[in-house]
Amino acid sequence: MDFPRKEELIAVRCNGDVETIRKELDVDSIHYLSLEKMLEVVPQTGGKNYCTACFGGKYPTTVESTTDKNGLES
Repeated sequence: MDFPRKEELIAVRCNGDVETIRKELDVDSIHYLSLEKMLEVVPQTGGKNYCTACFGGKYPTTVESTTDKNGLES
């Protein structure tokens, strides 16, 4: 998920309204996979866990809200 600002995400711009998102994308339907179901289908080898912070907002370290993605990459 490589977005400099959360406001660039369609779900944020559309306030999470599935019908608004569907219309903006001009698609027949939208279906979401829960985080739990997504993790069920990915390989869990070697006892390693996947970072899901970008999906749930629970980061393993403190993330400063003023941190700018582009500033960190330069």
